[in-house]
Amino acid sequence: MSHQPLPGMDDPEVVLVDFGTGRRTGGHQEDYLKALEAVLAGQRTTVLAPFRAGSGKPGRVATYWQEFRAFWRLLGRGDGRRRILVCHSPEFRDLLLFWLAALLQRQRANAAGLFVLRRSAAGIVGRDNLKARLLEILVPQMIRRGLIHPASDSRLALDHWLVGARGVGGSLLSIPRPVAASELEPPPSGGPVIGLLGRFRIEKGARCYNAVIDTTLDLFPDATVNVELGSDSVGGAGEIAARLRQNWQGDPRVVLVDGHLTPEAYTALIASSDVVVLPYEMQSYGSGTSGVLHDALALGRTALATPIPWATGAFPDHPDIVWLKGTDQVALAEGLRTAVTQALARRRTGTAGEGADTFASDWQAALAAAAGLLHAHGPRRTGAARIAMMVGPAPGHGAPRRRRTYHGE
Repeated sequence: MSHQPLPGMDDPEVVLVDFGTGRRTGGHQEDYLKALEAVLAGQRTTVLAPFRAGSGKPGRVATYWQEFRAFWRLLGRGDGRRRILVCHSPEFRDLLLFWLAALLQRQRANAAGLFVLRRSAAGIVGRDNLKARLLEILVPQMIRRGLIHPASDSRLALDHWLVGARGVGGSLLSIPRPVAASELEPPPSGGPVIGLLGRFRIEKGARCYNAVIDTTLDLFPDATVNVELGSDSVGGAGEIAARLRQNWQGDPRVVLVDGHLTPEAYTALIASSDVVVLPYEMQSYGSGTSGVLHDALALGRTALATPIPWATGAFPDHPDIVWLKGTDQVALAEGLRTAVTQALARRRTGTAGEGADTFASDWQAALAAAAGLLHAHGPRRTGAARIAMMVGPAPGHGAPRRRRTYHGE
């Protein structure tokens, strides 16, 4: 494919930085990475995803060091090439190490970050703790300094970060449709197939999984329940996963999916489900988006979901969503009866959803906005002046605020 520079840009290199895919189970993150690669196929792009194959999972210290070195090199390379560093699913580690590398970097005028911020700090970390409070300080600071351009597929989350950034603009993105498997198999004939899918975390409802499985099999003894587990230990998720394995490993009706999922396997798992259950915890999930909900609807599945703010705003009257009225046994039973009855009445083959063109144009606009930071960085600073620029009062503090802008609407 011929090389196509971004409009209004002096041909910067785009570096997709992804230290999560392959370390975390689930195909959704790699699915998003593939969608980005397709959007950027005609541009100068480098992908830095060292664990993508799912074969190596270094310890925490080794991962921190490897990623810090990567940011250090990308921010300070002296070859004169301008770069946009894209983090499409940043965690606490990514944001902290980018900030630290930029703080300590003696020469950083040729690179800027583009971070997709889907949740508040507590949502990113998984709980409201010291790490979350640190992010609430560092992220708005990086936005104000022009170190990163914020983007999100949740208007609520983007608004949250822009308030702390004092009027700086951000980019609103759409969610890509899922990468289609070569042959999507619909649910088999017989009992209902229930999917507990997506990254296994507390705020995504991990504490409810045992109750969902138990209630499903009580109501529908011939059901199959596919459960995507993982090794995430945040907030006690690891202990919950261990108990689920202990409780259900010997039951042939419960399929425990461990290990790395390719985008194709993830998409096929959704397509083979009648109902995808998403019992998110309302308070801790907050303003976050749900890629799994989006993918389930795009593939024609019925979703039984907590009415999180983003979902009720994006899909207020969607016929394929049954909203959970709670996560107690009575509410789960009511929701499962309704969702399964609806799904079995129309078992249909999964089909790709709409929105790929919007996803591409949204990202082109976001990258162009991030490229604007490269021109605004000005002369390079060194030593004490660099640190003072990072931690001192914002440039132009007290000046009239710029109007918030969104791209992709």
